[in-house]
Amino acid sequence: MSGERLARVCGMGVRFLPATRQELGRAMLAEAAAIEPGPIRRTWLRSAGWFIGKEIMLVWLRMFAIAFSVLFILWIVYNGIESGFAGTMPEKVSYVGLVVLLTINIILLSRRRRQG
Repeated sequence: MSGERLARVCGMGVRFLPATRQELGRAMLAEAAAIEPGPIRRTWLRSAGWFIGKEIMLVWLRMFAIAFSVLFILWIVYNGIESGFAGTMPEKVSYVGLVVLLTINIILLSRRRRQG
């Protein structure tokens, strides 16, 4: 991939970074733009691309983890309703414990996203 194309792709990717990381992404691209075209510039751009891609993947992974936790809680509640909440005491405790842990997971992941 040419240096100019890589710079354009990285520039478009900066928009998807969390607000606290966008400035760092732009700074990395500005540093790369200050270097004359060649292998050193492409190395800078690859490093910026790695940073941008990694941060974007973390944001998406966090969103998917929240969504799947919510879906799993809904599935557990649906199965409980279908069975009339029948079950042995250890089963009920494990279901409640799992729902509590998934809820804590959602809360912590949501807080992390807001903080940056």
